[in-house]
Amino acid sequence: MFLYLRVFRVANLALIALAQYLLRYTFLLPQKITPVLSDFQFALLVFATVCVALGGYVINDIQDVAADRINRKDQTLLVELFSENVLHGIYFAVNVIGVAIGFYLANSIDSPGFAGLFVLTAVVLYLYPQNFKTVPVLGNIVVAALCALALILVGLFDLYPALNDENRTTYSLLFQVILDYAGFCFFLTLIREWVKDQQDILGDEAIGRRTLAVALGTDKMNKVVAVASILFAAYLVYYTFAYYFAYDLYFAAALMFALPASICAYVGIRIWNAASPSDYKLLSNLLKIAFLGGVLLIAVVTYNVKMNVQ
Repeated sequence: MFLYLRVFRVANLALIALAQYLLRYTFLLPQKITPVLSDFQFALLVFATVCVALGGYVINDIQDVAADRINRKDQTLLVELFSENVLHGIYFAVNVIGVAIGFYLANSIDSPGFAGLFVLTAVVLYLYPQNFKTVPVLGNIVVAALCALALILVGLFDLYPALNDENRTTYSLLFQVILDYAGFCFFLTLIREWVKDQQDILGDEAIGRRTLAVALGTDKMNKVVAVASILFAAYLVYYTFAYYFAYDLYFAAALMFALPASICAYVGIRIWNAASPSDYKLLSNLLKIAFLGGVLLIAVVTYNVKMNVQ
């Protein structure tokens, strides 16, 4: 059972779902807003997001098997456990389910254009392994943007359709906070994707894939990631002082320092001399923990605000 959970990236999918649920139930609803989606419809939104993301993982494993046999043999388990026909069937099924739910939800809130986001995401994830992933930086930006989109969807479906002149100020502020969290996800995911490219550089070179790591070489790429990580850590420290300390949100500040900020700073220092795949794997896993810390911040900030009011 654990093997199947791992090959289908259930931990990553659960993290996406957790972020969306925390954003709605520990941030938006405590603001006394009236959400557009019912609880059941929101569950469908999360399920649709997870389905399309799962489809992306499956098609990536199918098309990336040559590089994965060199880089990370555990990543080929999916194609070893199931035939390619079965995997294409799974890919087709989860995308149809995800996109169909997206169409239903978009029409139920009288915003049919939002369904295009699910279609676009599915198409981009299909093209990603053989097209976007082969272009330096572009592939990394695509993954980071889709990660951020998972959070933005919550605001688009639960806030935007109810926007009017009376609530415009409040809803605009709430949506700005969502964009802040999405920006955090974007930059942290971008840095992690660069680290993973370093980890996978041998396989990418072998199949002729020109990632930024391949284009620059290991040493230069290490320096790029180091600078990006330290700058991002510095921004997180600034954000903590400007917003968390300024409003006496000490629990949130402590979590920010303990996980995202400190981990990004450590990655920036440690990667300078990183060389082996095991070095990059460690840093990649640490950045995933930083991401989890950022997700938990959604709930901690709201809890901290409530504590201050009491």
